[in-house]
Amino acid sequence: MIAEEDLRDPKEQPPSDVQTDRGNNEYLLYTGQILDELPMVYASLSFLYAILEMESTEKGPIYKYASPLIISFCAVFTAVYLYLPSFFIFFVVAFIACVLTLVYRCSIIFRNPSTLRSQKVFIIASISLYIGGWLFFWIPEVLFCDQIQALNFHSWWHVSSTVGAFLMVIFATFQRELVKGRKPEIIYATVLGVPILPYVHIPNSIPSEKLKVKQEIKKLVDVAVVVELDSPVLRKKNLKR
Repeated sequence: MIAEEDLRDPKEQPPSDVQTDRGNNEYLLYTGQILDELPMVYASLSFLYAILEMESTEKGPIYKYASPLIISFCAVFTAVYLYLPSFFIFFVVAFIACVLTLVYRCSIIFRNPSTLRSQKVFIIASISLYIGGWLFFWIPEVLFCDQIQALNFHSWWHVSSTVGAFLMVIFATFQRELVKGRKPEIIYATVLGVPILPYVHIPNSIPSEKLKVKQEIKKLVDVAVVVELDSPVLRKKNLKR
């Protein structure tokens, strides 16, 4: 019987040393490996940008060049990765650098006395699942794939990284809405009465400043109506009637 990998286009097969270094990914074509690994960098940079611009206002971003720099880096990084399979080690270094920078920025928010305790829990849970999954699932699976293949560590890495990323989205969304002057709430969707899935609820979609302006305008309108009704001209008209 002809092995499945013998039927593949030789041009699409990565060198053998790249395959054996990537554990479970050796069963993917190189394009599949790229689609599996590059999103790790993209997601980390996306979260990093969200944290960096957490305090930005309507006047503009805090770091004006962060967005174009991140987009340019992703474009160049992807282009090089497409043509250089041996670039894998640089991918690992880039991913570690992104995650460590993200952890550092989150630690600043964590140490802030104004950060709510519930948000600190989300920070710890998110980073623990994301980094813990990478350390205890992804790395062992890459290094000892043949010995622990039956444990499906790579699959567990995807589970832990997905949950960790989801919790980071909850944390970033809540903090951003808090900065914008809204009153976000963490609510849990329940299954059979058990709280399972957290999400951010905004009781009032109008920012507090705009709401105050709207209330002031309403007060002025009410005062104007009262003054008009109490005017001498209007009272004379009512007496004639």
